[in-house]
Amino acid sequence: MPLSSGHEVKYISDTAVWVAYFRAKESARPDAIFNDHLAARLCGERAERIAKHMPSAHYSEWSIINRTRALDLLLMEALAPGDIGMVINIAAGLDTRPYRLPLPPDLQWIEIDLPEILEYKTEKLSGETPHCAVERIVCDLADRAARQKLFAGLEARPHKGGILAITEGLMPYLDEAQVCALGEDLHARPGFACWLHEFMSRNPMTQRAQAMLNLHLPEGAKMKFTVPEREKFFTALGWKPEKVVFALEFSKKMNRPFPLPRLAALAFGLRSLFMPREKRRALMQSFGYELLRRI
Repeated sequence: MPLSSGHEVKYISDTAVWVAYFRAKESARPDAIFNDHLAARLCGERAERIAKHMPSAHYSEWSIINRTRALDLLLMEALAPGDIGMVINIAAGLDTRPYRLPLPPDLQWIEIDLPEILEYKTEKLSGETPHCAVERIVCDLADRAARQKLFAGLEARPHKGGILAITEGLMPYLDEAQVCALGEDLHARPGFACWLHEFMSRNPMTQRAQAMLNLHLPEGAKMKFTVPEREKFFTALGWKPEKVVFALEFSKKMNRPFPLPRLAALAFGLRSLFMPREKRRALMQSFGYELLRRI
């Protein structure tokens, strides 16, 4: 897998390893909110160099840690009724959920990504036993025809119950037209029952955050998408929200609050006291994680 030799982010695969680095860092804490025992093996020392030299890395770390735990909980909640037989992890990266979560043994877990990422991951996880059947499939997800063919083929396989799709860490890097196309392709397959994703609402705060992070990302890995009117947007694509977790509220519960400097946090707290209720609510719900169910 191509990786930067120094500390700069050059390749899209660099983002996968620094995500794993932040998961490894969290897992090493005595009060860790999850335990990814394989993350350190996957990220390597180069990922640490990249993460430590990233401006505002603490914001990325906050996002990744809370996202990981929130999606863990949403996934296990979706699987609890026993009516999901297959999970498709789209742009799976170096995710290790089949190895660290108590998934049903008869669940089929499909990971889709680029060849260099999946080859690297298979090598690093050699000898590890997942809790369910895991299969890795190479697909260029930017090729819509190939993606549609893959979705149709997976739906046609024998499996119990419905299919749940995960798009963790993917949507922000797509533009609005690409998100719409992906949502339509998922909904076009009747067997696809649920869609688990993250979102950034379209407002000045999220757009400023994206612009700041994009300064330090390669052209192919710049973030583009923020969702306008979230419920209406996904409903139009055939998906309705079943469970929403808002990141700022969730992170407080997990004792991983947004990492504002103390004076900035105080200033923000005072300012929020004078905000109209709806504006304050919209701000607190700017980021989040959502389980969608097909309409």
